[in-house]
Amino acid sequence: MPATYPSARIAKRQQARRRQVLQTIEAVIDEQGHVKWLEKVSIKGSRRVLITLLDEDESQDEVLHAAESALKEDWLREEEDEAWNHLKKEV
Repeated sequence: MPATYPSARIAKRQQARRRQVLQTIEAVIDEQGHVKWLEKVSIKGSRRVLITLLDEDESQDEVLHAAESALKEDWLREEEDEAWNHLKKEV
C-alpha cells in the first residue's frame, strides 16, 4: 500500500468538504444555550455548525439583505446560471 502524505490527505478532505451542500436552518437559542429548531431538522450523525447570532429586533428584510450579500458571489457565477438553465421558460 503506497504511503499517503499528510498534505494529500488534507487536500482530499478539503475537496470533500467543498462538495458538501450547506443547509441553513432557522432556530432560536436561549440564554442557557438550548437550541429550539423553528423547522423540522433531520441530521445523521454529528455535524459542525456555524451559528450567526441576530439581534432580536432585526427585521427579516435586514436578514435577507445580509444573506443576499453573502451569497451574491455564488449566485452571479456562470456555473450557477448553467445549473438552473433547464428551469427557464422559453419566450
